[in-house]
Amino acid sequence: MNVLDYKGYIGSIETCLHKKNLYGKILYINDLVTFSGDTVLELEAEFKSAVDDYLIICEELGAEPDKTFKGSLNVRLGNDLHRQVAYQSERMGIKINDFIKKACEEKLITRDVINLNVTHITRTSTTQDVVFGEEATFSYANKSISAKNVDYDSKDCH
Repeated sequence: MNVLDYKGYIGSIETCLHKKNLYGKILYINDLVTFSGDTVLELEAEFKSAVDDYLIICEELGAEPDKTFKGSLNVRLGNDLHRQVAYQSERMGIKINDFIKKACEEKLITRDVINLNVTHITRTSTTQDVVFGEEATFSYANKSISAKNVDYDSKDCH
């Protein structure tokens, strides 16, 4: 997912085929702040203006602006998982919070690691339609690669 980032705020990027423009909103805050533009550069400028305006309006109203993330998260694990986490963190000599933080960090690191050991790929004229969210298998040079949650073809965005 492509997002905009400015002063610690994250903005979404959406397309409107009907209006033929781009639009978005500041994500992960309780207030609704939207912006739009006809080009990516215009959308980015409008996002930054929206963030600046939001901060100014909050200051004028004497209100504390929402922060995108506060660094605190309440997770309901259930009794069994909570017990296992407590036991394992005790064995490791760390606090439960540190155990969960470490588990999240490890998961985020491993999700970015994709190891496809393909030595030769041959292009063919065969095409295959892939529907978002479905599993697809592609064959190249007698090797198969399976992909889940395949996103749209973004070759035009490079």
